[in-house]
Amino acid sequence: RPVRVVLPPAIAKVNPFLRDQPYQKRTTTALWVEPPAPRAITKASLIAAVSAAFGVPAEKLIAKGMRRPIAWARFALVRLMREQLAWSYPQIARNVGFRDHTTVMHALRRAGELLQQDADWRWHFDIAQMRLGLSSETAL
Repeated sequence: RPVRVVLPPAIAKVNPFLRDQPYQKRTTTALWVEPPAPRAITKASLIAAVSAAFGVPAEKLIAKGMRRPIAWARFALVRLMREQLAWSYPQIARNVGFRDHTTVMHALRRAGELLQQDADWRWHFDIAQMRLGLSSETAL
């Protein structure tokens, strides 16, 4: 279904897609465009998006280290795995390198707290969601 995209007036005047249209359409500030086709979200795409958003190497996301930058990125990865892949706690634990499902439960709890309380973490989480093509409810 097409969506309406509003253009700034300066761009609307020189929009090459509207060159052959009457003048009143050339100066419009909105277009109807087809949204991009949704991409399949996989474990690899989640790791790549979180890695890029948080600036943590992908191999460290699934390793055993628990330094704060790595742990915070891993919290985001766990939350996205649970939301987007609908994996069980034990399945997430096996794929992220956690000991067991209780570590995943703790990571999800911490991710929820950080989403509510830490604007910096929320910003990085939103960037990861945008890289995946997801709309973010918490966009700043």
